[in-house]
Amino acid sequence: MVQSSKGEGAALPTSTGTFNPFVIPADNMTNVDPITYEIVRSQLDGIVQEMQIAMYRTGYSTLIRETHDMSCGLVDREGNVVAQHASIPIHLGSYPACIQGLLQFYSYDQIEDGDCFFVNHPYYSGCAHSLDSAAITPIFFEGELVAFCIGITHKGDIGGLTPGSRQVDARDLFGEGTLVPPVKYRSRGKVVRETDVLIRANSRTPELLLGDYNSQAGPESSIGGRRLQELMARYGKETVLGVFEMVGDKTEQYLRAEISKWKDGVYEAEAYLDNDMVDMDTPILFQVKLIKQDDHITLDFSGSPDQNRGPVNCRPPIITGSCLYAILSMMDSPPANNHGVGRVIDYVLRPGSVFNPIYPAPVSLYSYVLATLEDMVMDALVEASGRPARAHHGARGNVTIGSSKLGARTTLQYEITPGGGGAYMGGDGWTGCGFSGTGPKIACVEVLETEYPIQMNQFTLVKDSGGVGQYRGGLAYVRDYDILQDGTYSGGGMRYMVEPPGAAGGGNGVVGSLVVNPGEGNEKRYWSHVSNVELKTGYLVRLQTGSGGGVGNPKERDREQVVGDLLDGYVSPEAARDVYGLTDEEISAAENWGGGEAITESQV
Repeated sequence: MVQSSKGEGAALPTSTGTFNPFVIPADNMTNVDPITYEIVRSQLDGIVQEMQIAMYRTGYSTLIRETHDMSCGLVDREGNVVAQHASIPIHLGSYPACIQGLLQFYSYDQIEDGDCFFVNHPYYSGCAHSLDSAAITPIFFEGELVAFCIGITHKGDIGGLTPGSRQVDARDLFGEGTLVPPVKYRSRGKVVRETDVLIRANSRTPELLLGDYNSQAGPESSIGGRRLQELMARYGKETVLGVFEMVGDKTEQYLRAEISKWKDGVYEAEAYLDNDMVDMDTPILFQVKLIKQDDHITLDFSGSPDQNRGPVNCRPPIITGSCLYAILSMMDSPPANNHGVGRVIDYVLRPGSVFNPIYPAPVSLYSYVLATLEDMVMDALVEASGRPARAHHGARGNVTIGSSKLGARTTLQYEITPGGGGAYMGGDGWTGCGFSGTGPKIACVEVLETEYPIQMNQFTLVKDSGGVGQYRGGLAYVRDYDILQDGTYSGGGMRYMVEPPGAAGGGNGVVGSLVVNPGEGNEKRYWSHVSNVELKTGYLVRLQTGSGGGVGNPKERDREQVVGDLLDGYVSPEAARDVYGLTDEEISAAENWGGGEAITESQV
């Protein structure tokens, strides 16, 4: 039996109501002069960035190479975040929980130089769901454990009923694929064969899975560990450890100074999730109460509903990470992501609620909860901080196409397709790119067609889809997949029923949709995430993302921006006239300037 740090078997996960994962360091900070501090701090950031670049370049799956659904960071021996490269800023809440989970199974005395640990168990780590997994590498200097390098990446398949391991029918954690509590993958620099074999035996694509694991483990030791040891050798261990504490102190001081400018009070917000993936016709109401007092914030989620029966629940480490990202988004010049951010905020997360589910509640589709929560928390923060109004984001999609043919390699195409971003009072929403606390990138069409048995027949922006307003919401887009080999489809999204609301007089965004064989006699349309939909060669899968809401009165939109939208094919001549107020003469002049007509939808 694996031993905990107390010499006992790790207990089953439990939940408590009040949550703050950030450990406040003891008041014994080394006094580091400002110049040395800045040199060491910048090198710590550089170490993390160099690790992440190496992971991008050595990752096996398109989830790492193309989508960049991963992050890496450096934490001290207690799990306090020292530096993080912000491709997925919500992992700021995940890293401390990963170290806390590790220490439930291994004491410091059982952690050795050359070790590397893997974990994907959501209730024994900060991993959002079992498809995310962390690689944790301890860093030693002169025989003393001084830090951990950590990386979290999304994996393509970890077993279960569905290729891609996202099963909408899961009613507990055990229906969501293989669960790995903290275990050693490398011991004193050598791969632990039993761990390797066990992981390999529980995936449809073991080469990709182990390849991605090693793309995490390798840079953590060869780059992260070596660079940190060199830094300590040059500037001294105590100096570098002093900077570990100082980065958090300085971030905390900055945030407290900014938050103290906000008006004290209680600010409430709410938002709707489409459903719980069981009762498909009943939206789920989320609520948050933000209490701002002096230079501190409490986010009280106790009014939100009980945990969902379906796999749309979200664990506290991810909730906190999302809220920390939201607070940083309120700053004109946000500080670095580190443990100082967490000291200015407390959370009330009721055990047994959707934001603090009790083991073994399913969590595989947590990201749908997270998108709704993030918009809701942003609404409350906008009120508290006096920042410009902002609209909600559109539905993002998920594409998982599994193909297996006798005598051929099993393939698993896994994509994350971000929808249109919500506008804010001052700027349009993002179109066709990653944003928010997870920030995935859209996979390259040429790469997908090269590696998987599909052909993409359409990748098109949807005209007039962005929420109307003085500032327009980001547009939806459509991707059509021509299936070249029998397989299954799992994917879709949330916000397929509840429109992303606009703000300050702006219009709502549009919902997303999923259609198999559109326009054919066997057409099937889905309004939520699905699993194991049978695909035959020649089928067409059409995924449309949602769009972002708009902000402000559309009649007040700058006329040159409307003309630009018309020429780019973002809005139709009818919308330019009826919604935004252009005259027929202005529309005709714009079309003539653009070469006779605005860009057509097929040209976008």
